[in-house]
Amino acid sequence: MILTPADIQALILKMGSISNTAYYMGRNESTIRSALRNNRPLRVSPLVEKNHSLEEENRILKLSLTKADVPSKPRIIPGKSKAFTILAIGDSHDQPNIDKERFKWIGKHAAQMKPDRIVHIGDFASWDSMSTHEERGSLGHAQRPSFKTDLDSCEEAMSAFYKEISFLDIPQDMVAGNHEDRINRFENKNPETVGTLWTQFEETASRYRWRVHSYGQWLMIDGVGFIHVPMNIMGRPYGGQNSENQIANHATHPIVFGHTHRASFRKVPKIGINNSIEVLNLGSSMPDGYVAKYAGTATTGWSYGIYELQIQGGHILQYRHVSMRQLEEQYA
Repeated sequence: MILTPADIQALILKMGSISNTAYYMGRNESTIRSALRNNRPLRVSPLVEKNHSLEEENRILKLSLTKADVPSKPRIIPGKSKAFTILAIGDSHDQPNIDKERFKWIGKHAAQMKPDRIVHIGDFASWDSMSTHEERGSLGHAQRPSFKTDLDSCEEAMSAFYKEISFLDIPQDMVAGNHEDRINRFENKNPETVGTLWTQFEETASRYRWRVHSYGQWLMIDGVGFIHVPMNIMGRPYGGQNSENQIANHATHPIVFGHTHRASFRKVPKIGINNSIEVLNLGSSMPDGYVAKYAGTATTGWSYGIYELQIQGGHILQYRHVSMRQLEEQYA
């Protein structure tokens, strides 16, 4: 391949310097300067000729692409699945001494809404009979209800909800919370009970069409993850006043969770074209204004209600909070 002085000048402009051009051509700088000074052409090696040919092909390809009818915006292909409507229920914390009317209200709302799926985010009941917070021998430990009392109360609450939707064929999922996990932890510490207490709870739940998922297990619905509380890298639940921010920053897919009893929504941008994830905390479905004994007089910021969700293609498209007060006014 022969380069004229004009070709050499053009190549120097392209490469940025004579030294770069010399390296590219496989020639000494002095040879190139001499060719330019004497206005004579230079023969280059076959390797340079091959590189030049590839560059020319690339230039032609780029030119053809600029002439093509290419859209200026990135092409977004939506998911093929239909939008799911979900009735999402936060921590209920049923207890033997708390009225069950709210479960009827939620059931009536579900019957009216007719969602594609019902998801309870866990802690359906408190299971204080399984609590290890009270020391053995203390008054609090002595005043705990029995497991049977807790189970009967839980069944009464489940029955109140189920009676309102039994005529509908709606799948029901429950992702077990840390309070349901109290049963497993109790069995682990008392091996003689293994396979008895948890089985009773699962059988009770199944009678009212609840499919229970283990504590810490994700329930994925169209790319959105439902879990009682996400775990951090150390295998511990995310906690603290701003746990939603931490979860949103670390998450790789949208998440619906509970645990803190504080409803909140975050939409966080992620690296990539038109990429983001949503994080929704459902708050609680406890009686309006109820504060558990362990919270004392602390400022809780707890929320009371349920959520109507619409999800599609791995995103939470819409969410609507229905407060316990609204449910009471409409269905009581």
